[in-house]
Amino acid sequence: MILLCDIDAFFASVEAIKNPSLRGKPIIVGGDTKRGVAATASYEARRYGIHSGMPLYLARKLCPHCIFLRGNFADYEKFSDKFFKVLERFSPSIERASLDEAYLDISGTERLFGPPLKLGSKIKYTIKKDTGLNVTIGIGISKLVAKLAASTVKPDGLIYIPREKTSEFLKYFPLKETKWLGSINIDRLQNMGINTVGEMLSLSPSILSNLLDRNGLKWLGLLKDGGITTVSKRKSYSRETTLYENTADRNFILSILFYLVERAVSAMRSDGYLTTKVSVKLRFSDFKTITRGKSVIATDISAEIFKLCVELLDGLIDRYVRLIGVKLEGIIPHRPLFEDQKMERLENSVKKIREKYGFTSIQPLKVMEMNPMYKKRKNEYILRTPSCSH
Repeated sequence: MILLCDIDAFFASVEAIKNPSLRGKPIIVGGDTKRGVAATASYEARRYGIHSGMPLYLARKLCPHCIFLRGNFADYEKFSDKFFKVLERFSPSIERASLDEAYLDISGTERLFGPPLKLGSKIKYTIKKDTGLNVTIGIGISKLVAKLAASTVKPDGLIYIPREKTSEFLKYFPLKETKWLGSINIDRLQNMGINTVGEMLSLSPSILSNLLDRNGLKWLGLLKDGGITTVSKRKSYSRETTLYENTADRNFILSILFYLVERAVSAMRSDGYLTTKVSVKLRFSDFKTITRGKSVIATDISAEIFKLCVELLDGLIDRYVRLIGVKLEGIIPHRPLFEDQKMERLENSVKKIREKYGFTSIQPLKVMEMNPMYKKRKNEYILRTPSCSH
């Protein structure tokens, strides 16, 4: 049996805990200017039709008296850590879905904590006591059933769908309110007069196989697959390499560094994370090693990270260098508060091109300085030592 625990309006709730005068008021976290999008809206703000991802200018039109806040990721991460520490008391098998959402495998926990509803009540009470946050809990035979169930009792709800009642629950569940099925699949089904999950499941497997795309078929599997993926949280991404020749040429060193930054950021973005600390590493010809680091506002933008790396290197390249490296730490799930949409689109476009044609199919001019010394193989530069990752 799987239990989904989801913090209600997480960012907005944290802001209200930090500043009790905000309680009961329409809050939008995501910025206080006309640009950007809403990262989270309190339920008081959602009554006006405001939702996550909505442009702030539109949110202002819908609710001019909303309170707009930029938000603070460091605070949210602290509350998230407290949230997960509570969950660890109730199950050894936890899958982190995001900062404010997790799945627990509660199979075999009845002897310690009682039946599912009693366990859910204990978790809700403990989280409220330890963090001040309200959570919604859905319990079902799989992650997807738990997710769908939770969506029916938000906010601050608790619901348990026993195995024998799952079919009845899904029978009348509206397709338009499903999670992850996809708008294309929903449109196809509704065009056939199918409007509930139960009606969809009544179709033969052969019809569903021809009707749904790959994501839709995967969704069907998730209804029954209750597996929890307990992957440990990634702590850092790093890339470093020993140079073919020791050099004090700052421009050449920066070209290598930019390439390493792009490789590290590419891996981090693919896993859906942001970094909150950046470090650079230099090893000189006498084998003396220096590492410098600095905390940053959560980001996954290569240009921003490289700019900080250049600042960290200021005054360090005063002799021959044999090794250069970069490390991205303080890793948190990607959930931008006030992202630079232009840079985000650029990064995503570059990623798509590289996935199709190879990593070095598109490179900044800075990296091209590597060409005279470093050969390419399979669209990657051949470094003397691997561009290792940790």
